[in-house]
Amino acid sequence: MNLKSFLLYMSFATLLSWFGFLMVIFFTNPAEAGILSFAIFYLILALAVIGTFTILGFLIRRLFSKEELAFPHVIISFRQALWLALVLDISLYLQSISLFNWLNAILIILVLGLIEFFCLNYQAEGKINNKIIE
Repeated sequence: MNLKSFLLYMSFATLLSWFGFLMVIFFTNPAEAGILSFAIFYLILALAVIGTFTILGFLIRRLFSKEELAFPHVIISFRQALWLALVLDISLYLQSISLFNWLNAILIILVLGLIEFFCLNYQAEGKINNKIIE
């Protein structure tokens, strides 16, 4: 898949996710909703946030980067959008059950920040090993 098709499909999927999210917001009564409705709410919100921030992150990286290859930007943007969506969904869920506070927020961000640091370190180590092998 080339970059243009990826951006087109991702944009379409993101718009569809935001439309689905608005449908859930406007046509679901939280007082009468079951666990499936809440699961759909969090899932569609996560998909919409992932799509939005993947596209925005990629465009910002592409704008300010001097690298010719776009694929690394897509991977990093998607991974960081996933972390952001997880922070948002976990925070909203904890708020819905009245367990969200500043300590939980810091712990969530710290854990996901450590995972991102591991991913960046692993990626940089792979680049170093590839240069040594060549």
